[in-house]
This record gives sequence, C-alpha cells and structure tokens, in this order.
Amino acid sequence: MMNQVGREAGADNKAKEPSKAAKIAAIAVGTVVGIAVMLMWLCGCSSSEQVVRNGVAEQLDHYKNADEAAIEECEEAIPPTQAEALGIDREAFTRSLLEGFDYTIDEVTVDGDNATAVVTVTCKKLGGLQDEGARLAEKIKEDPSIAGSSSDEAYQWIGSKLTEYVSNAPLETREPITFEFTKSGNTWRPTASANRAMSNLFVF
Repeated sequence: MMNQVGREAGADNKAKEPSKAAKIAAIAVGTVVGIAVMLMWLCGCSSSEQVVRNGVAEQLDHYKNADEAAIEECEEAIPPTQAEALGIDREAFTRSLLEGFDYTIDEVTVDGDNATAVVTVTCKKLGGLQDEGARLAEKIKEDPSIAGSSSDEAYQWIGSKLTEYVSNAPLETREPITFEFTKSGNTWRPTASANRAMSNLFVF
C-alpha cells in the first residue's frame, strides 16, 4: 500500500520520492484487473459445445461492451489509496483500459467431460507500462521542476502521464489463448489454468 508522502525540502529527496512513486504506480496500474477476473461455471440445456461457447462469449462480452459490472469489477482492483495519491479517476482509467477490447472464439472442442475454447483477444498494448514508469522517474531525476515543487505534485504528474499513456496505447491482437473446462453433472467448470489465462488477459 502506498503511504502518504510528506513534503521534502531537498532536490535529492524530491528525485528519490518520485522515483519510488513511478515504480509503485507502474506496478499498481500494471496489475489492474488481473486479481479480479475469473471464468464462471457454465451450464445450460444446449449441446456441450454451445454451452461452452455461449458461456465464454457472455463473460468476455462484459469487457467488450464495458458494461457496468465489468467497470465495477475492474475499478475495484485499483487500490483507492494509490489512485488518490496519483490523481487517477478509477472509473475513467478502467474505461480507457477496456477501450477497443474485442475477441473471437476460434474453436470449441469437447471430448467427453473435457472441453477447450480457443480465443483470440484484441486489447490495449500496454506491455511497456512499467518501462514508462521508469522513464518518468528518470525525467524527474534529470529535472525535478517538471513535476512541481513537492512530492505530492510529482505523484499527480506521474499519474496523469500514466493515464495518458493508457489512453493513447494502440490495440494489439494477442496470440490465441486456450481455456480448459471439465464437466461435473450438467456444469462445465473452468480449470485452474483457465482462470490463470483469464486473469492474464488484463495483466500488462
């Protein structure tokens, strides 16, 4: 958890605190949603293939459409203390994160009580987010005045720049992901690896 940063008098301290802020900020926004997203159990009266296909589509549609449930789920994964320190509007940040999210279900295969769904996802390209945090820290080291006269202002400056980075990030189509399910009674349950793969969709 990010502690409140007091005002520092010296330029060296001003440089050190923003550097720490940039590191924590990059980690915080880089793990948004990953701890919160899991596949749900799937059940229905259609064929097993259709149940799996419809269930995966229904869950991914939440993020594609950026509906209120998805926004709330993602927003809750952003620590409010960190968001406040960085001046990040959690709802606006989440909407920006999900902007352009899309997917295709390439294939669903059912073999007895086991099933797989191969999904290709398009989302924001944010693999360089933590590097951006390091770059911002370096800029403040070189010229502390660009981020204001206090540590609080430095945090706000870093938050605004990271928000801008996410907003302007291009879309990328990732390598296909395979989600695995096992059947118990009339219910298809995602495996642990499927839930890890789902979480990794939103870890940058």
